[in-house]
Amino acid sequence: MKEIWKRVDNEYVQYDISNAGVVRNAVTGQRIATKGGGQCVGLAVSRGKTRNIRVARLLYETFIGSVPDGFSVVCDGDIKPENLRLETHGERASMAGRARAKQHSYYYDAEAN
Repeated sequence: MKEIWKRVDNEYVQYDISNAGVVRNAVTGQRIATKGGGQCVGLAVSRGKTRNIRVARLLYETFIGSVPDGFSVVCDGDIKPENLRLETHGERASMAGRARAKQHSYYYDAEAN
């Protein structure tokens, strides 16, 4: 896949992001290190102030469009535009609850006891 770079179209005007989820300084070309296992980047918003933003959300807003109020960007697989989708906060909470319940449930085998 050819890497395509676009200027981030919001308050982070000095940054570019690629369709591979790589963020760089638009002036120097230096890549910005990710935090949280590659999930977030810290971008300067004003002199001496930074804001952490999820790479998936930045990629979605740059390559696909704005994120409506009440929605979150969800990434299924590698952080690329084709793996991004929107979910409501309720859907995210419901999925997290089911995952926690599954993680903490125990299988009881009646025949073994």
